[in-house]
Amino acid sequence: MCRIRALTGPVVLAALFATTPQLAFGQEGDDEESPVEITCRKCIVGNEIASGKLGEFLSKNLNVKFMAKKDEGLAWVERLRLEMISREKGVVGKWESKAVEVEGDKTYSGATWLGSGAGFMEEVKVTYVVKTSGAIKGSFRECGDATHAVRITLVSDDERFVKNPTKYLCLTVEG
Repeated sequence: MCRIRALTGPVVLAALFATTPQLAFGQEGDDEESPVEITCRKCIVGNEIASGKLGEFLSKNLNVKFMAKKDEGLAWVERLRLEMISREKGVVGKWESKAVEVEGDKTYSGATWLGSGAGFMEEVKVTYVVKTSGAIKGSFRECGDATHAVRITLVSDDERFVKNPTKYLCLTVEG
């Protein structure tokens, strides 16, 4: 019985490494160039986002560019996943869009997934203030002393491959 247990760990690790090497070693793949670029037009330090308007703000200001060679003509299905994270409480809100077909070498606005923005953190009656320069960060640690962050993730429809390592919009609650 001990031989079976001794072999199980290395076999599982080898299988995990073969299928998803980044997960096997606990890496997010930030060293690789992402095929997705996320930007936010009005996410500048000190910009206020009114109570209950975070989804609408992201819908109007978030841009997602899918990079691919023009001759590839790739199209795939993506969902946008948003999670509000509090430094003190962890995840305090989640939202996920319907699947949308996207193509390489095109830029899509947040409205592609969010519509008018209804549904994400509407019930929360606080004003958020954009905390960091550059706005979109690669990790929550980069948010410094921000009290909250919106985790932004794009996920393929089959859930097996995240096109973009998770990004964060750093925020602080005002008042």
